[in-house]
Amino acid sequence: MRVADSTFYASMKANLGVRRDALMRAQEQALSGLRVTKPSDDPYSFTQARAQTAEQARAASYERTITNSVPSLQITDTTLGDVENVVRRIRDIAVLGANDTLNANDRNNLVQELDGLRDQLVTLGNSQSGERFIFAGYRDAVAPFDAAGLYSGDTTVQQVEVARGVTLPLGLTGEQIFGTAGNDIFSTITNLQTALASNVGTNVGDLIPEVDTRLELVRTSHSQIGIYLNAADVSESVAIRNQDLALTARSKLIDNDAADAYTDLVRAQTALSAAIEIAAQLPPPGLVGRSR
Repeated sequence: MRVADSTFYASMKANLGVRRDALMRAQEQALSGLRVTKPSDDPYSFTQARAQTAEQARAASYERTITNSVPSLQITDTTLGDVENVVRRIRDIAVLGANDTLNANDRNNLVQELDGLRDQLVTLGNSQSGERFIFAGYRDAVAPFDAAGLYSGDTTVQQVEVARGVTLPLGLTGEQIFGTAGNDIFSTITNLQTALASNVGTNVGDLIPEVDTRLELVRTSHSQIGIYLNAADVSESVAIRNQDLALTARSKLIDNDAADAYTDLVRAQTALSAAIEIAAQLPPPGLVGRSR
C-alpha cells in the first residue's frame, strides 16, 4: 500500500513543526530560567506556583504593615517614658508636701508646679505620630485631651493584622494610661493641689497611695508597649521568613535547573537538525512512489 505524496509530506511538515516548537520551548526555558510559564507546561505546578506567589505577596503585605506600625509604637514608648517621669515628679511633690517643715508659701509653689505638670501631661497625651494622635484610639484625627485633661478619644485601641488571625495593637488609649474621668491622674493632681492649699502635711501624705496607683498604671502601660514592640519584631521576622519560604517553594515548582535546560536545548537542536537533514534528502513532491 503506497502512501500518497500529500500525506507523506504533511507528516514530514508536521514533524518539523513539532521539532521547531520543541526547540523554541527549550530556548525559552534556557533564557528565562523557568520550566513552567503557562498552565499547559505543567498544570499542577503552575497552580501551586500561583498559590505560592499569593502567599509571598500576603507575607510582604504583612511586613509592610508592621514596618509602618513600628514608628508609632516607638513614639508611644518614648512618650510614656516622659509621662512616667512627670508622674514621678508628682509623687515627689506629694512626699515633699507631706513634710511638716514646709510652710504655706512652699506648698503654694508646689501647687503652681503641679499646674505646669498637668499641662505637660495634656501635651504628652496629645502626642502624634504623623497626623495620628497616638492615644486617641480610632478617633485619631482629633486631639483626645482638652486643656483640663478631659478625655474625648475612643475607648478602643486600633489594631492591624500582622499574620493570618493575628493582630497587633497600635498602642493604648488615653484612658488606659491616665485613667477614666474623675478617677485619673488629672483628678489626682487636683486633689493634691487642694491638700497642699490646706497647708496640712497629713492631708498631702494621705494622697501618696493614690499617686502611687497612677504611677503604677503608667509603668504597666509602658511595659505593655514594650511587649507590643517585641511582638512587632517577631511578626516581622515571621513575615520575612514566610516570603522566603514561598519564593523557595515557587522556585522548586517552576524554575529550571541550568544544566537540565542546557541539555534539553542541545537535544532539541539536534532533533530539529536531524529532521531537517532527513527532509533535505527526500525526493521532491510528485516523485515519491512514482514507477520508472
